[in-house]
Amino acid sequence: MSDAPQIPPSIHDNWPAKGLVSWFVRNPVAANLLMVLFLLGGALTAVTIPTEVFPSLTARSIQISVIYPGATPGEVEEAITRRVEQSVIGLEGVERVRSVASEGRGTVTVELQDFVDAQVVKDDVETAVDSLADFPPEEAEQVQIRIPQPITTVLTFAITGAVDERTLRQTGEFAERDLLAQSSISTVNLRGVRAYEISISVDEDALRRYGLTFNEVAQAIRGSSLDLSGGQIRTSAGEILLRTDARAETGEAFEAIILRSSQSGARVRLGDVATIVDGFQEELLLATWDGVPAVFVDVQVRAGEDLLGVRDAAIAWVEATPLPDGISLIVATDQSQVFADRISLLARNAIIGFTLVFLLLVLMLDLRLAFWVSMGVPISFLGGFALFGAAGVTLNFITTFGLIVVLGIVVDDAIVVGENTDRERAKGRSAEDAAIAGVTGVAAPVLVGVLTTMAAFGPLVFSGGTFGEITRPIPIVVICILAISLIEAFLILPAHLAHGNNWSKGPLARVQDFVASGLLAFSDGPVASWAHFAARHRFLVAAAGVMVLIASMSLATSGLVRFIFFPSIEAEQISADVSLPDGAPFESTREAAERMIEAAREMQADYAAQGQPAIRGVLATIGGRTSLFS
Repeated sequence: MSDAPQIPPSIHDNWPAKGLVSWFVRNPVAANLLMVLFLLGGALTAVTIPTEVFPSLTARSIQISVIYPGATPGEVEEAITRRVEQSVIGLEGVERVRSVASEGRGTVTVELQDFVDAQVVKDDVETAVDSLADFPPEEAEQVQIRIPQPITTVLTFAITGAVDERTLRQTGEFAERDLLAQSSISTVNLRGVRAYEISISVDEDALRRYGLTFNEVAQAIRGSSLDLSGGQIRTSAGEILLRTDARAETGEAFEAIILRSSQSGARVRLGDVATIVDGFQEELLLATWDGVPAVFVDVQVRAGEDLLGVRDAAIAWVEATPLPDGISLIVATDQSQVFADRISLLARNAIIGFTLVFLLLVLMLDLRLAFWVSMGVPISFLGGFALFGAAGVTLNFITTFGLIVVLGIVVDDAIVVGENTDRERAKGRSAEDAAIAGVTGVAAPVLVGVLTTMAAFGPLVFSGGTFGEITRPIPIVVICILAISLIEAFLILPAHLAHGNNWSKGPLARVQDFVASGLLAFSDGPVASWAHFAARHRFLVAAAGVMVLIASMSLATSGLVRFIFFPSIEAEQISADVSLPDGAPFESTREAAERMIEAAREMQADYAAQGQPAIRGVLATIGGRTSLFS
């Protein structure tokens, strides 16, 4: 550095370097304020930005469903699905119509074109369906038209215990109510349970003994189990609302219903002529966790809700809520763990990247310059967070992919500006003039390099369809962070490099001089000779470049290098579904499920014997369909 040519003082005086760069160099307070704004704004956004598994997708379908009890699939198709299809298939904004006719139910799905308003199309669909004559059939229920909203299950709790079914269900209902009471949780689903049902079996002999008829019993039940409004009475003191609140909701309440009474006070109650069972529907359903009866509580998130916030609230509730004796609560599945691992990977990569950049720069440049160049990584990332957070981008799998992509290129412009500034100082310029010259000397190539990268990602912002919606956060993240990196390299970094002395002293300075001399020898030796050879044989070098380009393209076209948008990765769960034909007995379904459960237990025992427990538990729901999750 001491042998570098010195610039006369007169040239220093004639180095005005007007413009925004020179203003920030001569006003370091403004540069520091801008840096603090990026750091604090980005940190605040990073803490508060919503998290989710995948980006929220715009509604692209409308679902029309009609329940038609007792109808065969052919009857459902003729009376419901075919008529609905014909009424909606020509509507504006409709891309395609699909329908499913099953026993007792018909469902029509209307797929929408790109960039159409789903609510407007839904209104048109409702109008078209309402205009159908004699629709739906008298025996069918009302038409349900809705826009499906994506729901993701974050956690699944298994509530288990060797207790009766009612106790398990009541505990599950308590968990459902308590979780919904948490401010961060909006959707909870209780499954693996049968619906409540009160069955009344009238004894024919008892009816004859008391001289009652079945119609009298039915009328008494309808007249005695009421929950009606009786209007209101206005008085000078105010209004009094009248309401009959006598709806029977338990078996004991139904048993006490009076069927007949005499003048002597004798009464015949429903319990005298009927057997009343307060239980569950006669539905063939079994739910177990590791072979123990269980009910399952799914904690879910809707579009725009914070995934990690919902998970933390649910886990905090579990840790703070006691359960009845004999009942335990187990976290059966945790979908948020994969996302948390991705965030952890991103944080580790950022720390490692910052450290490696700093260490390599320290070997070649002054410690102060290396530090401020390395600071371009956190400044650009946090400033980028503030930008794309304000644009409505959430933190999800796709966003983290974009962050990992841009992590390797974000500091390049700062390195170029920092190295050129160091070279200008070596020529004898003052610190301020060197900082200004360091930016202006490489501004054009740095700007073009960053803008071309932005342009490469830019078209993804305007991609349509589901693929476009999924990938849209990637270009937004990359463009925002690269834009902040330009501001940092052109305005903030020069202000820091223009003030202060060198930090490298003693052994560190000697190591830097040794590395600098080695790099200089390499650049003046092999690199210079290669450059001279390429200049003398330009056609040969151009031909070699074309051959490399053709070879690279042939790898993709020949199939040697495959293109897979979503690669196959090892899952955290193993799932198996078994569906038997309609009408198959429940025992057959149960048999098939138990064979799978037994196979999972054997595998669990084998791994345990090897000291490598690989299965946390086996979740099984056995009904008309069987599902297992390990």
